Amino acid sequence: MSNQNVNAHKGEDIPANSAADATMQETSTEPVQFPLVTLPGGFAADAKFMDVIRLLALDHIPLLKPDTAYEAKEIVGAEYWQLLKKSEPLLAGRCMTYLTQNNQLPLVDLGRGTDNHKRYALK
Repeated sequence: MSNQNVNAHKGEDIPANSAADATMQETSTEPVQFPLVTLPGGFAADAKFMDVIRLLALDHIPLLKPDTAYEAKEIVGAEYWQLLKKSEPLLAGRCMTYLTQNNQLPLVDLGRGTDNHKRYALK
């Protein structure tokens, strides 16, 4: 018969490492949360998400033609729009409306087209 502890395989004889425990406690933090922006209709958007939409729109606005109607996905960029998941395209559209109504983008809201998508044009 062996002199080994029968419970050793269960990790019961492994001493606690207080330095490792302290390190784990220091690194296990809550995820970073950004402030929310309240949108019309009782919706809210993460301020960082809205800022990404705003910056992408500002990058594409110089490429827009005057007196032409554009959908939000055309202004933000189709490449980015395709990366959005689940309800994010709807939220991005709401952000575009908010940014336009609050004069953070040089756009005019033209209302909805026959496909029910909002349209925007340069001011």
